[in-house]
Amino acid sequence: MYLKLSTTTRLHALVCVSTIKKSRGIHARERARGKGADFRVWHNTESGRALLPNAMALVEGAEALARELESTTGALRIAASNTIGNYLLPGILKDFLTEHPTVRLNIVLGNTRNVLDAVNAFEADIGLIEGSSHAPNTRIEHWVDDELVVVTAPDHPLARSARRSDLAKADCLVREAGSGTREIVDQELGRAIGALNIALELGNSEAIRRTLLNGYGVSCLSRHVVADDLETGRLIAIRATLPTIRRSFSIALHRSKTPTRGLAVFCSFLNLHTRALSGRINGSQKI
Repeated sequence: MYLKLSTTTRLHALVCVSTIKKSRGIHARERARGKGADFRVWHNTESGRALLPNAMALVEGAEALARELESTTGALRIAASNTIGNYLLPGILKDFLTEHPTVRLNIVLGNTRNVLDAVNAFEADIGLIEGSSHAPNTRIEHWVDDELVVVTAPDHPLARSARRSDLAKADCLVREAGSGTREIVDQELGRAIGALNIALELGNSEAIRRTLLNGYGVSCLSRHVVADDLETGRLIAIRATLPTIRRSFSIALHRSKTPTRGLAVFCSFLNLHTRALSGRINGSQKI
């Protein structure tokens, strides 16, 4: 029994050797013949015949992978931290799917630590994070700027007048440990006013926002989360001579991840939205 392979492409796929490594002699034979070289791989044992179906499956799998790498169809797994996933990503996904309707998107939301874990475990093709990363296998690229704003309801006592000492005593609503927002709040706001009086620890910014809208506590949230509320007066920014707190939203990719064409196109969509998202932050600072 033998397996006849008409080109070295399929042969090299079978033995998991890159076609780039084909010898110059084989290339010369192919050019001389005007077609791929004719190879025969002999299997004259029971084990050889048993191996053939699995070997062919490897060949087909390698060819399918090659087609997927060059195509914008297929699936794309995106892990995003909660603020990005709830407030920035929806508009980007709409534009992306309008132009590439055949792409299947799988979106998973979590905090920054969850997203980085997914990227490092190859469970996500790309991560969008709000915090920092020190994982050696992760490549971090700056995406868009953000600003954190200390806010409360308009009828809260600190909405009218607030000193830093007052803010330090206020009931503070914060994100959970592992959140990028919590990380920067602990670092920057804690440095400005001292230890926070943490009243509630909540798992996402929307839960904090709604608690504030019901008149309880103060919090430090992304301007992307509270921009509409600040504009309509449903929430008030507490000045209290606080420094401006800025951070970066970032793209996280595994260093060993082979980028597909679909991933490259999605990254280009992220970059196209950078100016509009940054403009929203800069424009809202005038409120």
